[in-house]
Amino acid sequence: FRFTLMPDGRRQILSFYVPGDLLPHQAIARHPLPFSVQSLTPVSACVFDVREFSAWIQAAPGRAAAFNDLWARESMQLDERLVDLGRRSATERIARLILQLAARAQPGASAFDIEFPLRQEHIADALGLTVEYVSRTLSRMQADGALRLVGRRLQIPDPSSLNAMAGTQTPTGAIQAI
Repeated sequence: FRFTLMPDGRRQILSFYVPGDLLPHQAIARHPLPFSVQSLTPVSACVFDVREFSAWIQAAPGRAAAFNDLWARESMQLDERLVDLGRRSATERIARLILQLAARAQPGASAFDIEFPLRQEHIADALGLTVEYVSRTLSRMQADGALRLVGRRLQIPDPSSLNAMAGTQTPTGAIQAI
């Protein structure tokens, strides 16, 4: 996950990464980086020289267009996170985050059983909530059958109930990549 620390030590998680994700465009365009990255699981990373990577992208119009699309999606996701933080309820925020991560981890799936290394503190730090409130909300979601958290696994047997909690509408109950 990508995060920043406040002067008093509080952490704000800015985004989460799943296998195959690239660091955001700031990693190419700005130094020093205005954020830090921490892994919750073992990772393999590929490090590129910034100048060579930029030249590689610019050498083919298709690559540049693909990266522009990637960054546009990133920008839209950040806009949605702002709406989450500013206007959505805590339940909607948590459900949307879980749906988004599940959809990115298993694109096109209709039921989910994924590795879920996030702890309540990560969810709280990403969504501006207390750990206690996240705990109560996740317990309620589990009691309602919207999800199951077993160890470091997340199961979403019926995404339609979690979509309803998130305030999203999706056809045939398919999970929506929020």
